[in-house]
Amino acid sequence: MPADAFAHPNPRVFTIAPDRPFLDDLAGGILALAGDDPLALARITVLLPTRRAGRGLADAMLRLTGGRPALLPRIHPIGDLPDEALALSGALDASPAVSPLARRAALARLVAAFEPDLPLDRAWRLAEELGALFDEMATEDVDPAKLRTLVPDRFAEHWQRTLTFLDIVTGAWPDELRERGESDPAERRVRLLRAQADAWRTHPPDAPVIAAGSTGSIPAVAELLGVIAALPKGAVVLPGLDQRLPDALWDRLPDTHPQAGLARLLRGLAIPREAVRAWPARAEAAPIPDRSELAAAIMAPPEGLEAWRRRDPDRWRAALVGLARVDAADPHEEAMVAALAVRRALETPGHTVAVVTPDRFLARRIATELGRFGVRADDSGGEPLTNTPAGTFIRLLAAAVAEHLAPVTLLALLKHPLAAAGEVPSRFRLEARALERTALRGPRPAPGLDGLAAAIESARGFPPRGADFNAATRCLDRIRPILAPVLALVEQRSVPLGDLLEAHLRAAERLADTPEVPGPFRLWAREDGEALARHLAELAFAVESLPPVTPRQFPALLEPMLEGPVVRLRRVEAEHPRVAILGALEARLQRADLIVLAGLNEATWPAAAEPGPWLSRPMREEMGLPSPERRIGQAAHDVAQLLCAGAEVLLTRSRRAEGAPTVPSRWLSRLAAFLHGQFGDEAERLLRPPEDYAAIARVLDDPGAPMPAPRPAPRPPLVARPRRLSVTEIATWIADPYALYARRVLGIEPLEPIDDEADAGDFGDIVHGGIADVLRATRLAWPARADAERMLIDAFLRRLDRRGARPAQAALWRPRLARIAAFVAETEEVRRANAPLRGLFAEVKTEHAIGGLPGGPLLLVAKADRIEQRDGRLSVLDYKTGTVPKDAQVTSGTQPQLTLEAALAARSAFDGIPALPPGELAYWHLSGGYVAGAEHPRCAGEEAAATEAAWTGLLRRLHAFDDPATPYMARPHPRLEMFRSPYAVLARVDEWSAGQSAE
Repeated sequence: MPADAFAHPNPRVFTIAPDRPFLDDLAGGILALAGDDPLALARITVLLPTRRAGRGLADAMLRLTGGRPALLPRIHPIGDLPDEALALSGALDASPAVSPLARRAALARLVAAFEPDLPLDRAWRLAEELGALFDEMATEDVDPAKLRTLVPDRFAEHWQRTLTFLDIVTGAWPDELRERGESDPAERRVRLLRAQADAWRTHPPDAPVIAAGSTGSIPAVAELLGVIAALPKGAVVLPGLDQRLPDALWDRLPDTHPQAGLARLLRGLAIPREAVRAWPARAEAAPIPDRSELAAAIMAPPEGLEAWRRRDPDRWRAALVGLARVDAADPHEEAMVAALAVRRALETPGHTVAVVTPDRFLARRIATELGRFGVRADDSGGEPLTNTPAGTFIRLLAAAVAEHLAPVTLLALLKHPLAAAGEVPSRFRLEARALERTALRGPRPAPGLDGLAAAIESARGFPPRGADFNAATRCLDRIRPILAPVLALVEQRSVPLGDLLEAHLRAAERLADTPEVPGPFRLWAREDGEALARHLAELAFAVESLPPVTPRQFPALLEPMLEGPVVRLRRVEAEHPRVAILGALEARLQRADLIVLAGLNEATWPAAAEPGPWLSRPMREEMGLPSPERRIGQAAHDVAQLLCAGAEVLLTRSRRAEGAPTVPSRWLSRLAAFLHGQFGDEAERLLRPPEDYAAIARVLDDPGAPMPAPRPAPRPPLVARPRRLSVTEIATWIADPYALYARRVLGIEPLEPIDDEADAGDFGDIVHGGIADVLRATRLAWPARADAERMLIDAFLRRLDRRGARPAQAALWRPRLARIAAFVAETEEVRRANAPLRGLFAEVKTEHAIGGLPGGPLLLVAKADRIEQRDGRLSVLDYKTGTVPKDAQVTSGTQPQLTLEAALAARSAFDGIPALPPGELAYWHLSGGYVAGAEHPRCAGEEAAATEAAWTGLLRRLHAFDDPATPYMARPHPRLEMFRSPYAVLARVDEWSAGQSAE
């Protein structure tokens, strides 16, 4: 910059074109201003919009000076002015800003007092929005007293009530701030900016002051920019001012236009646009396509569409060089596309890449995908404190305690990397898994630590597969003294928030203990732990003013209380020096050889323009607050600048997100429409990237053509084949021998689900056991129908209580059980009246050895629900609460349970039951539904023949499978109806069966 540039008349406002390297040009001008005086540079003050821009300016000056040592200017973010300047202006004597958490807690208290029925977590979130409204009013110089001027009758009842509350809170909150001796953060920031403006206006500094890169969207900042522009040695440098826009449009740009902010700034400063000069310094930089005219055309307001009406493809072709667009299928593919583009750019030595997106989840996806190519990059936008490891640990602890150690939340807590409870972490996780297998799979244990202890003891009677009682007990003994104090608090009706928070933090620190490192040193370490410790320390003071809460509300309240801080975790040790993943704000004034603009969908970029929960759009307009669309205009300015800031620019979006179709960003839609008007069908080809990144991404993730696996047909040696089977397993053996092989030969048992709901199997056990209890108690002397029904209901309810079904499930089952009791009582009475019983046997068991087999005797195990003896014949009955096998299935032998039980009875296999042929085979379908129950006879008139056929078929199968050459084939008869086997994945059924409908 020439030394006499400050000789121009005031005010001095410059601009740097979007296609120029902003920070390099700015650095060149500042170095020229300093001349050869090494101390002159240090006297210059430079104000920039962000700290990253400040670091970028320092890097640019280092490049331009060839890396030689130099005293840099004083570089500050424009919202964080140097203390010495503020001290001279007297601004530092102003009251300090109230902490965000203290303000939120105080406002939440006011909201809760106004709406007593509102949960405190919702009050906290509304308080956050209320604080944002106060900040906006302070920032925009809107007096809260104007709320009283709004006429409530004009608005809906909801808004009238809101205005009443806002009138109360805008009176109470300033009084509370005065008592505290504090001020609102935004109000204080505005006061400091104005104090600095007044100080510089009254006492202009001798040294140069340059404000660069700001659009002056905050009125106080705009005022400061006006003062700087008028200083004897002051200058303002605007980013990308469009001086080609017709004056008629310039004077009435909509808020969504990228130049609207700059137009407001210049109007506020009373500076005509033609008075803004180009920044005279131009650093050496590789030329890039000038896309500023294209950006202006696609973002033109409705009144400025002349370029759209004139077809002139040659005019726009040069601007499309290096510009590409990819519409990916989903966020995963979009992240892969971005990563592939970054990888390609890095192959050119010295090329830099900036990935810019406001979507932090997409940013983390891109960082992950870059790792596939050995490129280490981290999202500089940071991660919400709630999602960091330390934040997650605290939230999991709160959830587990509030749910009285429910299995899912308890296991999530105990398996967290920070959990150790005084043990080596890896060993503690083994103990946690032992507790899971021993006591937490299946139905939920009773609440609390005692419930876990009872579940472990109960499991000793029927040990689950993989149970380790010693390790499970050690795990429980470790967590008992840690969690007992905080669990005791949860039992209370209401607890002060501070006490709850302190108890949870003490428990978290103790749970993080290891033999080598105390818990606090592990929990509060690293970036996330330090940030969480600071946040919680501030929160502990803030919540003292809040009323006590029900402990079960604490997890829902802790969630919003931890929101706000963003932590940048160092997930990679050495980041790639030429790659940056940035948010939209951080990317301002940045430049790179390749810029990837990702997440270009409506409601993401730009974000939805919401007025907030406190004021409607008409109310905001009457208050003098800016429209929500102003934020869209700021985002449009960012995108327009970035379009011009790279030699190559890649625009990406996802066609679907979270399973739903998305809408392209308005800027993409306008770009597509404009280019189609200029180039027709050629427009799509012109925006294709140099490589088909989407196709490459699909190929990288494509496992290739399916390679059909052969149907498994294992042939274990004879000695490994099972010698003990139950009659209920025979149907599975017929339909899917591989399932029998997996269970009986490999010894694989499916684990029960965690926190399992009581299911149809539990309901069936209750019905079977309840009927058996009554039959054993009454035997042949069946009571009167009413007494029998009462006895059955009592038996069902006793078993229901022992089953431990959840209240909602039990309430659903009780009426069904009562209807089943009525059906059984009536049916028993009728059956006994029609054909008196000579003997009745309920839930009788047998283990019958079948000899004469090549592999030796096989033990056939059975438990018959009910066998009756009548006049030289036996009746074999089976209760079904679910699907009843069809007559054809029983007759054909594919469902042989009834017939095999009858065959065993005919061979005196059941103690106390004479060897008699079957006279009746029947199922009782006991659903308890609209039709409570029904009898379904099977093989009527052919019971004896069907029984012997089933026995003969069993012997034939046993002989066949005692041949080592006979395979345990997976589903040899696919048409046989069966439930999906838990071993279907192990058998890779979907791979060789092409997803047959039976599966």
